Amino acid sequence: MDSSITVCAPAKINVHLEIGSRLPSRFHELRSVFQMVDLFDEITVALTSATGECDVTCSDLELPEDNTLLRAYEVFTSASGKAAGCSMHLKKRIPPGAGLGGGSSDAAAVLHGLNEIYGRPLGRSRLQELARHIGSDVPFFLGGSAAACVEGTGEVLSPIEPIPQLYGVIIFPGIHVSTPWAYCELDLTRQRPEFHAYRISREECIRQYVHDAPDRWEFFNSFQPLVAEHWGEYEQIDALFQRWGSDFTLLSGSGGSVVGYFSEFRTAQQCCFAASEQSYWAQCVKMLAKSPFAVYNNP
Repeated sequence: MDSSITVCAPAKINVHLEIGSRLPSRFHELRSVFQMVDLFDEITVALTSATGECDVTCSDLELPEDNTLLRAYEVFTSASGKAAGCSMHLKKRIPPGAGLGGGSSDAAAVLHGLNEIYGRPLGRSRLQELARHIGSDVPFFLGGSAAACVEGTGEVLSPIEPIPQLYGVIIFPGIHVSTPWAYCELDLTRQRPEFHAYRISREECIRQYVHDAPDRWEFFNSFQPLVAEHWGEYEQIDALFQRWGSDFTLLSGSGGSVVGYFSEFRTAQQCCFAASEQSYWAQCVKMLAKSPFAVYNNP
């Protein structure tokens, strides 16, 4: 077996994000449309002779000691009984704290990479079970589809046929929105946070994404009014997207990036360039039609 592998970990965007009821565990239910895009971190995973030890490096930023790559290694070795040491090197291209799922995707890439190195001892459902112990977004990246309606606390996935001829411009103003803060602020706006009726059904989420043009979408992000109220930059970003004729614009995750959707690639590129000229981090992306982890036949 090969003792090393390099895996591309895609970013995701939230085309829709409605936060549901607060559970007794203090976690929240959600209903969201997740879509992978062609912006990737790159992770090289290699086995070493240092049994039970894992060394993680990153060329672009300093990782916290408790990072998602290390947690993925720990849950995989515990579940699989494969105790070889490991070294991992991360090339970070997805900006952290941008609501693009970079840390979750990195964790999924490590689970996938280790499973490949060892000859796929674990099936997709088992990997997704392990993924839930790392973070609520991680199971999506191992679900086999590049787009899905995500529910529960991230573990209920309904695959969606992606839209290949749709482009996005991601603008990140460098604002790191604390996810716990966002949930706390959202709860304060609700009379009974433990009871929340969804405004858009699962079936309608899927139907709109597959069949409706973006300028007809009724999607929204529960966090967007809170984030826009606290940071004036988002009004400027929204105005920029309007100038370039974006078909639809929405905050991704709890922030801080915003995604504008375009049917024409050239217009998306021009909008991206204009955002860069205003000193924003900006990236033009295409919706992925296939997950890079869609390789498992065994459940």
